Amino acid sequence: MTAIYSSLKHPKEFDCPISLAVMKDPVLAKCSHTFERSNIEEWLKKNPSCPECREKIDRTDLVSNRALKNLIQSFIEIS
Repeated sequence: MTAIYSSLKHPKEFDCPISLAVMKDPVLAKCSHTFERSNIEEWLKKNPSCPECREKIDRTDLVSNRALKNLIQSFIEIS
């Protein structure tokens, strides 16, 4: 995806805090932190807490962050 962003710098909020890559499928944890789904699911296999705030979370607590996903997709379309 890096080639897509060569002309415009994307907002840092589009980056997953685990991988630091632009998210394709952002999910919201119950603690209000957002992650790329595959990254947080892998994290939760070994760690029962949020990597940002350490609040206990479970895979079943993750909800698709549709608003952010739409923003990222719109940004990709205009760049």
